[in-house]
Amino acid sequence: MNEFLEEILSQGLALQRTLDFITDNMNVIFGAIKNLVQKKSISRFVFTGMGSSYFSCYVPYYMLKQKGINVEMLDSGEFLLHGFPENPDVIFQNTCIIMISQSGESGEIVELLKKFQSLKIKPLIIGVTNMPESYLATFSDKQLYLNAGSEKTVTSKTYVCSLLILYFFAKTIIFENFSDEIYLKEIAAVINNVSQLLPSTHSSQLSHSLKNKSPIIQEFEKKFGNDYKFIQIMARGPSLSTAYQAALNFKEIVKIKSEASSLSTFRHGGIECLTEDSKLIIISSSTINHKLDNHFIRNLIDKWCFGSIFYITTQELNLIDEEIRTHPKIMVYSNKTQGTFLAPIVEIITLQLIVYNTAVQRELIPGIFRFTQKITRGL
Repeated sequence: MNEFLEEILSQGLALQRTLDFITDNMNVIFGAIKNLVQKKSISRFVFTGMGSSYFSCYVPYYMLKQKGINVEMLDSGEFLLHGFPENPDVIFQNTCIIMISQSGESGEIVELLKKFQSLKIKPLIIGVTNMPESYLATFSDKQLYLNAGSEKTVTSKTYVCSLLILYFFAKTIIFENFSDEIYLKEIAAVINNVSQLLPSTHSSQLSHSLKNKSPIIQEFEKKFGNDYKFIQIMARGPSLSTAYQAALNFKEIVKIKSEASSLSTFRHGGIECLTEDSKLIIISSSTINHKLDNHFIRNLIDKWCFGSIFYITTQELNLIDEEIRTHPKIMVYSNKTQGTFLAPIVEIITLQLIVYNTAVQRELIPGIFRFTQKITRGL
């Protein structure tokens, strides 16, 4: 079996391992982080990472932002080269830096850690990584391990496990009782949703193509084909993590141009590039956004133009405008995920399957890098 496909299909088990780590360490690790935040009077949180690790930060960023907590997101390369303050000992005094790196060895993360270690007054460093013996794990104050298992190709399971563990980290900072049964039921429902979404056929019986195993892939091919050259992906709030990660997947795996943006940003410029061939993916995971997003799609139908739309939503199908649901150029998928901040886990796995199959149809080997590598050690 293709290694990337194998890693995609193992995500249900990977998420369960991450959840087991979380539930086994509620007090030992998460409780200790909560105590440190109080003891050090932490009033500012900065999330940083590169690529997929950075995109995963949108989930905790919006969770904390909505509670009025001082929170920032910074690409680690920009943080290192342009965002490090001239007087860091004062700036970082009551700051918690959450550094996310699957390998724990990314060049930008390593150099940032070295800078933090040289300070007289150091920030509290939380390292989120899949590798317990990595540089990040060694030099962070507290460690959150993904337990996703070995990942050799383009990021998949370490990304979804990052979303899950950062969700719980944000719950810790908000001081909500995240061990409450209702939260664990929500997570269990998401993992079950993932397991149902992924083909369960034994590896020896699973064909190279997933087309015959997934109705979603079959419908996507009917609407989009396989020869498109560009795809625009739009979302709002925490689902921006999905938009940016999916755009990265199309670039890395299908080797085509793709762009992610908020729907609001698209209205300020991107909309002028619409044509009768435009391929659009719209992701809607919040009750607040459903009305706006449905109205946006109605405008595409009535006033503007497009080629195909894949609409991924947590909204019940019967609540979506019938003209949208039945339009011949629109594919609607209701993932039925409860919780805006958990929806990105199901959203990205849906798109991983499509990206993988599109690459196969184009006779590419999914997950193979041409010009880069799994761990980028240089700056």
